[in-house]
Amino acid sequence: MALIVEDGTIVVGAESLATVTEADTYWSNRGDAAWAALATAAKEEALREGTAKLLNGRQWRGQILNNDQPLSWPRWEVTDLDGRSYDSDEIPIDLKNAAIEYAKLASVASPRTTSTSRKTTKAKLGPLETEFTPFGTSEVQAPWIDRMISKFLVGGGGSSRFIKG
Repeated sequence: MALIVEDGTIVVGAESLATVTEADTYWSNRGDAAWAALATAAKEEALREGTAKLLNGRQWRGQILNNDQPLSWPRWEVTDLDGRSYDSDEIPIDLKNAAIEYAKLASVASPRTTSTSRKTTKAKLGPLETEFTPFGTSEVQAPWIDRMISKFLVGGGGSSRFIKG
């Protein structure tokens, strides 16, 4: 199924803030060959997942335009923490780029798989001993995405944790 991209006009069925072409350009400009190697269908799936991870569970500045719009952007009355105002038919480039960053995470470590990382609770140097908690987390920390989007969040902060699974 072809990727349906929000362009600021409240596109019916929109599922991504960025096009495959925009993502290709973004990663090409950064010398990332791994993204280029993906099939178009994989890129589209990753952009769907990346947009969902970006938009869900955050309190954004401004108001949605329509209660029936599929995504939480576009919005009206948005002024970021730097004092810049955005038109109600505009998807800010930082949000597109954040969705593209999340898409890359989705393409590398599928968000539908579960991985576990455990925190060290005890360490001993000699004779080498390490103890871990019996439970873990299935999330990848993405602080660079926090920085990209914080100016659009109510309170100016948020957590960009990519939950896998």
